Amino acid sequence: MSTAVLPSPVAIAEPVAPQRAATRGLVVESIDAWRGFAALWVVLVHAVVPTMLTRFPEIAHSLLYRFPLYGALGVPIFFVISGFCITNAAVVLVGAEGSARRFVRARFRRLYPPYAVMTVIAFLAAIAAGFAVRAHVLTSSALALENPLKQGWLYYFSAVTMTQIPLNQTPILAPFWSLSYEASFYAIVLAGLFAASRWRRVDLIPLLHGVTALSLVLFIVNPAWAFFPLDRWTQFGIGVLLYDLLRHRGERRPRIVALVFTIGILAGCALHPQLGWGGIDKPAFSIQLLTCLATGLAIWLTAGMDKQLLRILPVRWLAKVGTFSYSLYLSHFLVLGIVLQAFKRLHYTEHTFFIVFLAEVALAVAAGYGFYRVCEVHFTSNKAKRIHEVATLAPQHESVALA
Repeated sequence: MSTAVLPSPVAIAEPVAPQRAATRGLVVESIDAWRGFAALWVVLVHAVVPTMLTRFPEIAHSLLYRFPLYGALGVPIFFVISGFCITNAAVVLVGAEGSARRFVRARFRRLYPPYAVMTVIAFLAAIAAGFAVRAHVLTSSALALENPLKQGWLYYFSAVTMTQIPLNQTPILAPFWSLSYEASFYAIVLAGLFAASRWRRVDLIPLLHGVTALSLVLFIVNPAWAFFPLDRWTQFGIGVLLYDLLRHRGERRPRIVALVFTIGILAGCALHPQLGWGGIDKPAFSIQLLTCLATGLAIWLTAGMDKQLLRILPVRWLAKVGTFSYSLYLSHFLVLGIVLQAFKRLHYTEHTFFIVFLAEVALAVAAGYGFYRVCEVHFTSNKAKRIHEVATLAPQHESVALA
């Protein structure tokens, strides 16, 4: 909801005394359209599953039913985009003074405050829903079943630290599970950034490719050995590979890495096609990885076509949604629950359901934009409001120009 030959980087030697010259970040403005597409797809699956599956099984073969059900694939797409953007942001800091501190501050500011605000809102909504159910105002509520007032300290600790997955705790809102992976991916990139800034002979990109190769080997040999967060790192690693391919266009090394990783992914998918399968709305890891490969390939092929792509109206709309996609991702699940409660007592038919479905999506998008304007925008730099995660340091050289 989304790899290579192992150059064995060994951290030898002398600390780097002077700051390394920085590299300018890559600019791919159309990346926001991919964010918008992924976020909307996730919204669609959460809007369609709770009602369509139970109320209208007879429309199982309609496109409006089946396409949203694959919306869980929006998360792996997000992981690919995140891998590209975070690598882009980290590479420009290698060797810079206070690089690790600056990376942590930027990532914390971008990820955590909006999450914390929405978590508090969800906690209060769950408590209110519990009172409403007990007062017979609501007949039932999935959020009320969370009952935050009766949870243990580990539940709260995991919520504060974004560690619900490794600590085996249920997030207050279901989509928050992916943020545990995001935070852990950032931690791995931070470790690589620290090593690359500290030692001259260590290169950040091969280090991250090494992590991807490890996660892919575990997937191929024995998926049971793939521990958190390596079980999903390959999806993020495809984004790292995308960055490498775009930064070093025309060079042989990243293409060899891409070929080896692609072969490895295809082999793993062939060996474990049903791993993680939970139904059409919970696709197997093989489908997720193939989606990530397709996404990375599509972005790579179109990366120099930003101006042409953004002239296309649907792409431009998706790009607008992409600017507040994180807020939409954080808020939509709660908004959909509230809308469903409002319509719950209506005995709508198969045909009127689609009106409700469209109303759910429209209100979720509107609420996501509102949350962005009220909350997230205050934690996003002016530059990032236009192009997310693009570096502003002086260039060492112009090896790639994407605009």
